[in-house]
Amino acid sequence: MNYRAKDVSENTFSLITRHPSVDLAHVTSSLVNLHEKPGGVVKQGWRIVVSRIELLDLLLNENEAFVNFLDWYALIHNFLAPAMSHNNVDVRTNALNLIINLYRYIGHPVR
Repeated sequence: MNYRAKDVSENTFSLITRHPSVDLAHVTSSLVNLHEKPGGVVKQGWRIVVSRIELLDLLLNENEAFVNFLDWYALIHNFLAPAMSHNNVDVRTNALNLIINLYRYIGHPVR
């Protein structure tokens, strides 16, 4: 995806998730459901995993209240920790950056 399309997509996603009727818990569960697919996160295409991690990071950075809707324990253990074993370096780097951002917002329990 080129950068212009990516920016438009992220902006649209951001606008949709800001609407008061959107359930952020449902959005999160929809983004991290890759662990339920055959092979889990590790066997998924790297672009799919990277884009979902980037969207979660976007939600976290734009909406601090997102942490209240987030089951961060399940997110880390079902999605981000397996992503750290992915073959692609971009997946591993983005997963690590999201874990670091979660630590900044939540603190010691993430550690």
